[in-house]
Amino acid sequence: MISTGDGLNLFIQLIGSAADTILVPNRIYMFEDFQRLASDHTAIFYDPRNRGLSDTVIDPSKLTRGIHHDVEDIEAIRQHFGIDRLAILAHSYFSVAAILFAMAHPTQVSRLVLIGPTTPDPSTEYPAHLRCTDGTLEDFSARFAELQKRRAEMGTDEFCHACWALLRVLYVAQPETADHLHWAPCGVPNEVNFMHPLMKYILPSLSALRLTKDEYAKVSAPVLIIHGKRDRSSPYGAGRDWALRLPNARLLTVAEGAHVPWIEAPNVVFNALQTFLAGAWPQDAEQLST
Repeated sequence: MISTGDGLNLFIQLIGSAADTILVPNRIYMFEDFQRLASDHTAIFYDPRNRGLSDTVIDPSKLTRGIHHDVEDIEAIRQHFGIDRLAILAHSYFSVAAILFAMAHPTQVSRLVLIGPTTPDPSTEYPAHLRCTDGTLEDFSARFAELQKRRAEMGTDEFCHACWALLRVLYVAQPETADHLHWAPCGVPNEVNFMHPLMKYILPSLSALRLTKDEYAKVSAPVLIIHGKRDRSSPYGAGRDWALRLPNARLLTVAEGAHVPWIEAPNVVFNALQTFLAGAWPQDAEQLST
């Protein structure tokens, strides 16, 4: 555990002892697949505030700023370990925290990897060719609505596992690969109860962002964006938007990948990570232009 600036404790799992450091948020989900990064880095995996094994937040004032609390917590971790510069690998909405941190502390960030990032502008309506329209999201929504109707007759653990059975299918391109994603933290109270703070604090803080050209320009580190074209949670267009707006970014498209493209294309994703974190751009990473 390490302490944040406002007195919360974050759960840390540190492996490896290399000179270069990489920070990976959402340890409870990311550690199993990304611990291999420790072969070339000191890898710091951590659970964000009110997530995983970090402190449960009782005081609402320590949640009200949403994603901005997470940005400050990254700096608390950096200072705790005395790291001058670090790489960050972030998935889904936490990619925004990584970008905001790089805007606020550009000299402390060596490289950024964003996997399936949410859109920089939540008001954007993406056309069909920049979002997945295969019907899986609609099917998920219908099945989840039916599950909610049965919630009163189900135990907490049973309901949680049923939810994750649906989510895992949503997150992968093909249903038969859903079991390759071992996500179902139903024994962790913070994760079981996370939907409320997500909806009340995190998503509104993301929706309120209005980033300017000058703010994008502050991100001086190279940014590799890895995005599946069949991502239903974060549209493929979101990855393209980040690549277009950030000054030194490239997009690696995983054609048959969804929200967790390392499941469908592990060699593509992990080979790209190895190349990028060693200091070069992966061959298939595109520099986009308007």
